[in-house]
Amino acid sequence: MTIQDKRRQHLRFSVSDTSTNLKDEGFEIDGISAQVRKDDLKGKLFGFSGEKYRVVNLSRGGLAFEMDKVFKNGQRVLLLLYLPGQVEPFELHSKVCWQKDILSKYVLNTIGVQFFPFGEEKGMNPVRAYEVLVELEKQSFG
Repeated sequence: MTIQDKRRQHLRFSVSDTSTNLKDEGFEIDGISAQVRKDDLKGKLFGFSGEKYRVVNLSRGGLAFEMDKVFKNGQRVLLLLYLPGQVEPFELHSKVCWQKDILSKYVLNTIGVQFFPFGEEKGMNPVRAYEVLVELEKQSFG
């Protein structure tokens, strides 16, 4: 199922997880997950917990994932994004744009983040990550 509205610059594509019984219409990609931590510019290092979170939709501009914690809207977060076919995860600087609670067997928050720009300059996200995201998008929409 694609998700597109006036606020979105890029089409979203659904991500499936073989451990769930969710059925989505349209293209699905298995095996996408992320680790998340605060991205503190003041030099304080927060480690990744080691827990991977389910990514529910993805585009070249951002993603949404499910987590049992909350962040503040606008808060900087650092993601380790695990994509199929990639040996190592991509480290992506992002900011939280929205959050919502969903109720299933337990309460999860769905958190939407926007990636910071991609480029070669210091502080930018890796261009290779952008290229892989564009390729996944092409595979999704033909």
